[in-house]
Amino acid sequence: DQLLVATGRSGFGGTVGRSNPTTVAGLCDTLARQGPAAALVLGAIALGNGAAALPGGLAASGLESAGPDHLAVGRIEALTGVSHPEPAAIAAWARAAESAFGGLDGACAAEVAAEGARLTDDWRAPDRAASTVLPSAFEARLEVLAGTLDAALDDPATFDSGLLRDLVRNIGDHRLAQEGHGRTRFARARLAARLATWLTQRSLIGSGSPPAPPSLNVLIEDYLHDGSWVDRARRRVGEGDDTPEAYQAVLTRISAQAHAARAFDNERFARSLAQWSTSGVAGDLADPVVAVESMLEKVVVPLAKRRPVLLVVLDGCGLAQFRELAAQFPAFGLAGIGPAKADQAGRGRVGLAALPTVTAVSRTSLLSGRLVVGTQDDEKRNLPAHPAVAGLE
Repeated sequence: DQLLVATGRSGFGGTVGRSNPTTVAGLCDTLARQGPAAALVLGAIALGNGAAALPGGLAASGLESAGPDHLAVGRIEALTGVSHPEPAAIAAWARAAESAFGGLDGACAAEVAAEGARLTDDWRAPDRAASTVLPSAFEARLEVLAGTLDAALDDPATFDSGLLRDLVRNIGDHRLAQEGHGRTRFARARLAARLATWLTQRSLIGSGSPPAPPSLNVLIEDYLHDGSWVDRARRRVGEGDDTPEAYQAVLTRISAQAHAARAFDNERFARSLAQWSTSGVAGDLADPVVAVESMLEKVVVPLAKRRPVLLVVLDGCGLAQFRELAAQFPAFGLAGIGPAKADQAGRGRVGLAALPTVTAVSRTSLLSGRLVVGTQDDEKRNLPAHPAVAGLE
């Protein structure tokens, strides 16, 4: 590995070129006896192709399914001087190169990766997604995922969740998935796979007989379980990706279908909410849902009886946005708490806003403990006058 790392650094070829050819040849011949992979690396060095030893090994990772008559075998012979290299030797060379790549600094790594990608193309490597370090292999893995996602959306009945998990895991195993922009792209790929799974399952369920109109509590539970996550995920997936083209296209397709599905659900929710707003009461809501005018009494005050509480109201923040924020809380030393019988999914309590969901209605009702339309002056007056809040003093 150390020798491969050295070949990838700037100036290696010049150093070898200035050395005594007889000495270099003898040293390479001696070290080549260490194994078949060493013979390929040292053969390349002896022929003056040492700078290509590491990128060549990276390209070799895509040759696992190549037969003995494949174009790449002849190219490797010309590069290394080794006649009829064995598949096991080529595979060992590839493993050593993948391991050695981590020893390069940024500039050298980028140069070696670019040359490895060029050799992959030049050798017409059949397994272009095999490398765990080449950027071109990362793109190839995304492209494979895109084809599977498209097929699942085309025919949900053939959807293979196990295959999809394997493809996503394969993307995550790539070096680029662990750093910088690649980490963001991997996160988007996971979200796209989950959304596609949700869409296919929804399609299969919807292919049966039409279900009875669900109650408001059922629709709320659906939103807590799926809808809020889908709203969060579809926005991230809808941001798209630059390459490859097929991957960008399937992200757009998934986002559009998820948007249409959520629009349908939102309309059902709106109709049910309108009916409940006309004839229902706060007591109709099932745990863990609390009407906004009951939040002080049922959630805030019980906590305040045990320790000081700061109530923070985020205007315009829906459940989907809050969950995205809450996922970042642990990084700041914050942890969620809830009632002892909180549901198994760990969602805790959620509030149902008053209509219309504007500050003068929902926030004023929250801080007043009853449905009311008002201003900040009303909030300042009503909050301390709330019976439960007044009882804290």
